[in-house]
Amino acid sequence: MLLVAVLGVGGTAGCTAAESVPPVPSSSAPTASPAPPPVPASAPGDLRVATVETREDGVGPGGTPVVRWSVDWELRWAAVPDAASYAVRYASAEGIPAGAAADETTAGTSLRVTAAAGTSSPQRQATERDAGLLLTSSQLLVSVGAVGADGSEGPATGWVPVGDVPADGRPVTTLPHEHAPGEHAH
Repeated sequence: MLLVAVLGVGGTAGCTAAESVPPVPSSSAPTASPAPPPVPASAPGDLRVATVETREDGVGPGGTPVVRWSVDWELRWAAVPDAASYAVRYASAEGIPAGAAADETTAGTSLRVTAAAGTSSPQRQATERDAGLLLTSSQLLVSVGAVGADGSEGPATGWVPVGDVPADGRPVTTLPHEHAPGEHAH
């Protein structure tokens, strides 16, 4: 029963019984906490690589013709269900860092890296381009893993040599990328 204080004549307070008000029901049922966002279950697949080349003819010292050139290497992959972004890791020929944090993250399904660049004589440009790509592909590797909405990372691709472009556009992975699924992509 609810009691209400009523101010009487002369400012004295009195109590009177008010209508019976039903109590507010309390929820004794436990509330379910929301399910954690799913961790992506697979590594990015259908990997494709290509190069994008730029070339600018110019004049060097003493009026000699030169070519300023660069080769960007692009890696593309199919979207992974439940992925909010993708963690990108790089490794060098000196070793693959175990458990290293992602070097960068991207929301898209592609990555572009300048694999070789230089200024050459027109006669040497193709040779120096090929040598630059060969050096990069023997020294730099990349791996991509899908990241869930909570930052947990699913499986990653194997390590792909940057600069290497097989004729069919499908890169050959060199080593598996080993990290514990569910790791955070920092």
